[in-house]
Amino acid sequence: MPPTNYIYTSGAVSGSEAAALKLLSEKLTLRGEPFLIFSNVLLPKRQIDFIVVTGPRVAHLELKHFVGPLEGSNIGPWRNLSTTGSPISRVPSEGQNPRKQVIDAKYDISDAMEKFSPLPNGDKHFRHFESAICIFPRIDPKSKLTDGDFRARVWSFDSCLDESEKCQSVHPWSLNQWRLFASDYLKLNSVSLAEAISPEVYEAGTQFEALYAKQRVALAVAAAAVEVGRRLPLGQNLLVTGQKGIGKSKKAARLALDAVSAGWLCLLVKCKYYQGDFARLLHRSIAPYSAISLNDLLRGTRARAASIVLILDGLEPGKRTTARRTPGRKCCPL
Repeated sequence: MPPTNYIYTSGAVSGSEAAALKLLSEKLTLRGEPFLIFSNVLLPKRQIDFIVVTGPRVAHLELKHFVGPLEGSNIGPWRNLSTTGSPISRVPSEGQNPRKQVIDAKYDISDAMEKFSPLPNGDKHFRHFESAICIFPRIDPKSKLTDGDFRARVWSFDSCLDESEKCQSVHPWSLNQWRLFASDYLKLNSVSLAEAISPEVYEAGTQFEALYAKQRVALAVAAAAVEVGRRLPLGQNLLVTGQKGIGKSKKAARLALDAVSAGWLCLLVKCKYYQGDFARLLHRSIAPYSAISLNDLLRGTRARAASIVLILDGLEPGKRTTARRTPGRKCCPL
């Protein structure tokens, strides 16, 4: 029996596309069912990020790496929002609305499939697969985004496979027909995951994930004895103030665990060790989990398209000052 799990690509990808491809492959492998992933598909008019085939379910995904909350509907431009919900800037897109690129790509994919193997009775391929703009790494919970419609969905990357399984669209092609479409018509190469991702990105991402796994275990142990109490919010710039001995460092440990559990990498920096070299202080925060350099860590974080939360614990200014509230900072007295 021929292998059923394949990645087909026109060339190795990097950045957020590489991180997304690695996660898609790993999640689908864990499900234990046959799948195909087409990555970096080149059509005459455009490039397609991903086509994911899981039996009769087919999802065409156009990846968009957006950080922070967004606002957008099915028509008109989308905008970046501040943490308070105010529009900041317009999201760059092909046309007035980011969904337009996905809709146009959907029809181009359908046309290519039609040329390879038309469906009977004049049926159209685009009626039998889902297309989505896929926000990577996830849709910020403060976003005010449409869910899209039958032409183009709007999905959070972290749940895109589940969303695809919920859809009613099914395609009549078998996995073997999809393989022939990839190799014979699209001229894609069947490769391993390591070959589908640029070597530098693959190595950096592997280093990041090893460090991340160790950090999560260590922080879980450290935070186990901490009473939960009031949780500090993630995704904001915070200044936590209070007298010595009331539990600020314990709160920092709990926040670090919450951040890592949410998929962030956390640098919990002990400021009492600062001796004029902040880079060295940052490396000290990494050392318990990995021997990699700070530059390698940042490279791995970019390769994984992950985020870093920086926690400065024990920062003692030379003189007592009153914290000023700014749009980017929230003061949390304990």
